[in-house]
Amino acid sequence: MQEENFITVNGNRFHYMWLRDNCLCPECRDPNSFQKIYDISEAQSPPKPVSVVEEDDKLTITWQEQPIHQSVFPISWLMAHVHELDTPVQSSRKIILWNKADLQKERTVRHDFHNCDSDVWVNQLFSLGFTILENIQSTK
Repeated sequence: MQEENFITVNGNRFHYMWLRDNCLCPECRDPNSFQKIYDISEAQSPPKPVSVVEEDDKLTITWQEQPIHQSVFPISWLMAHVHELDTPVQSSRKIILWNKADLQKERTVRHDFHNCDSDVWVNQLFSLGFTILENIQSTK
């Protein structure tokens, strides 16, 4: 089921931006390390699906971009990654969607793991989707 900017699967909403950013195909993620290759901040416009098909325990999205791109998500993978933003813990946090202009405005702070307030870097993690921690000791 499609809503404005969201696709609903098994009663859970997935934002277009999140779905496109988390595409599992080998063009978007390295098949060995699973590291992201596709940089959504370089997109010319926000992601928008041309078609959405749910069948055979998969969700297939064809994106309106040039060249046309298709993302295929196993429903089980989506259910393992459900993330509703209206939970009480997260509702007060400012969410920044991935786009180059906004990320450049945001000050990226490096946090000393041993000498910082964990609430500060956790809030940055929830709002930006990443945080930079330094001086973490390896436990070998």
